[in-house]
Amino acid sequence: MTYIYNPTEGGGGGGTDKFLSSLGFNTGTGVLTATMNDSATRTVDLDGRYLENVVEDTTPQLGGDLDLNSSDITGTGNINVTGSCTLTGDLTVDTNTLYVDSTNNQVGIGTTTLAETLTVNGNVEADNFIGGLRGEVQFKAQAGEAVSKGDPVYISGISGNTPVVNIADANDINKMPAFGLAESTVSLNSSVSVVTFGTLSGIDTSSFSLGDVLYVSNTGTLTDTRPKTESSLIQNIGKVQRVHATSGSIKVGGAGRTNDVPNLNEGNVFIGDATGCAITRALYLDDVSETATNKHFTASDNTKLDGIASGAEVNVNADWNAASGDAQILNKPTTITSAEQTKLGHISVTQAVDLDTMESDITTNNAKVTNATHTGDVTGATALTIADEAVTNSKIAHVATGTVKGRTTAGTGDVEDLTISTTLKTALSLVKGDVGLGNVANVDTTNASNISSGTLAENRLPSIDADNTTISNLTVTNLKGGVLDTDLNSVSANHDTLASAKAIKDYIDARVQYALNNATQYFG
Repeated sequence: MTYIYNPTEGGGGGGTDKFLSSLGFNTGTGVLTATMNDSATRTVDLDGRYLENVVEDTTPQLGGDLDLNSSDITGTGNINVTGSCTLTGDLTVDTNTLYVDSTNNQVGIGTTTLAETLTVNGNVEADNFIGGLRGEVQFKAQAGEAVSKGDPVYISGISGNTPVVNIADANDINKMPAFGLAESTVSLNSSVSVVTFGTLSGIDTSSFSLGDVLYVSNTGTLTDTRPKTESSLIQNIGKVQRVHATSGSIKVGGAGRTNDVPNLNEGNVFIGDATGCAITRALYLDDVSETATNKHFTASDNTKLDGIASGAEVNVNADWNAASGDAQILNKPTTITSAEQTKLGHISVTQAVDLDTMESDITTNNAKVTNATHTGDVTGATALTIADEAVTNSKIAHVATGTVKGRTTAGTGDVEDLTISTTLKTALSLVKGDVGLGNVANVDTTNASNISSGTLAENRLPSIDADNTTISNLTVTNLKGGVLDTDLNSVSANHDTLASAKAIKDYIDARVQYALNNATQYFG
């Protein structure tokens, strides 16, 4: 109930409180009538500008369409609509926050310049996108370090629900793989978008060529050279789409994995370990299982292989006339004629023959060499012979001491070694007369009793034991040196010498003279 205070009514400067008792509206005439508590009425002709029906509650509703008649509804509050709301014509919200072009049936967000059914100026974030996409695919991240536009980045951690990215390095397994290229240049901890697939535009590609495949480098940049060495991971991250210093573009792809066969050092292989994972190392002999058809080399096999000269070629069928290739015979001698081959065919030897040093002219089948070792000079044109007096003592077989060459076996045959003291002496059967000693008696001259007369030289005398032998009529012309003592002033301590008569006389005379000299002195 609304109370109206009217101080001018009631006279005398005072007034009685007035209030609205009822309110009526004639929809036919459009007149609004207000009845007060004192039955007084007031009327207003709305002239068509009115609500057809007003329900007296806190949530009034329209009984029909609201025709603004080219006028505006303005206010500072909110308009809440429950149910459907149909608008005819364009719609603009806050200049360009939302714009609807009803003529072309296009919607713009953040822009009124529309090119597609939905044009968005800014980023779009949604749980799901269903349908085809045009343009690059990105994800939002936080920079774990200062990042430049186009840097390859890997996911190094997470901040809340936002991944943290740092610059990738192909030479560090902990900084690979790259998940895309930074869409802009940002500082540490700043928000950055990462292009994982599609076109990254507005980048300097002047150092590359159109169509170059780009890899993550060992220095955290992009390179068109595939990284080398086993320590470097290989990731093809994109391809140069446009070459320009400021407006270049790269078609990004291959993010999130190293997508090439890893490098391998010389001599290494990829091989599975006990856990079923591939490792790189040299191949060992034990890696190859020995079977009936696949056997390891034995020690004998290794010895044979060690004997192969360095640079030896594979075994092939040689071709005498080949001028090139594996079948070519290098450093071959002058061609052997058919006649020479026939001559060589008749040579039968048991050891190597140096044909370059053979100077003899061997006629076919007239000489057969059965032993390549000969003594003396072998010559001859038809029959091989040894020249007279050509065999020297050094080329005759050795003989033992006291042995001579001869033959005692009856008949003609090989030369034999004859021992002089037995075999030869018996075979000869010599007597004194055969050697000019017929007048020499067969007497044992070592026994003095067998010597009756005559003179024997000293070297023919036997040793005589004077204690047991009587010697008579013995003439000695000379005694052996050391037996006859000629100076008795110094004699042997043993009885092994004889004093000469002169030595005795000289000794006595000296002693007598000595005695006389001493006597004269004494008695004088």
